Amino acid sequence: MNKRRFPRAQVSKTLGGVSPDLHAQIAWPNHEISEVADLSYKGMAVRRPGMFPIGVQQRAEIEISLGRLPPFLTTARIAWCNADWVGLEFSALSADGHVAMAEYLDAKLVGTALKPVESVFVNPQEGFQFWFRGPGLTNVYIWKSEIAVERVRVDMNGRVSDFVRGQPRLELGQDQRRALLVLSQMDKEGLPMEEFVRSLLLGA
Repeated sequence: MNKRRFPRAQVSKTLGGVSPDLHAQIAWPNHEISEVADLSYKGMAVRRPGMFPIGVQQRAEIEISLGRLPPFLTTARIAWCNADWVGLEFSALSADGHVAMAEYLDAKLVGTALKPVESVFVNPQEGFQFWFRGPGLTNVYIWKSEIAVERVRVDMNGRVSDFVRGQPRLELGQDQRRALLVLSQMDKEGLPMEEFVRSLLLGA
């Protein structure tokens, strides 16, 4: 977690382009679409629209779409902007908005907060090389070859999702979608998790 009052999670443009489960976007009042770069319960940074007029302190009603969840409306204040990006601050979220954010954002924040367990506690007989723990009794176990992540098991308070490299899930349940959102926040040096998630989504 960072030091913001409302922790933010990054939204991967590359993964979002591959899977609608990982995508996030907003629609402006003129129906123009902007991709989301990062997101918190208080606001977000989005790509600056080409046609909709932007001014700091301006308010606009936007429609937010997170993954496959039903989109919801909210009013946002433009807190800052530059040539490429716009920072939005939410006035208040509806009940539907809170439900969608809890489903999408909470999983991403879990992925952001995961911490490695020291290797001394990893049982070699289990076969995995890396173990991460995080909020909500979340454990992520990673099997890695010399060049790539081969298998990942995500245990979120007893709800287990097991993924194997190159074996796509054609039908993702709620637990699998949440697990992929967790993994989408874990790309680290020596652990190319984003590449592994792409292999699950594309079957390559």
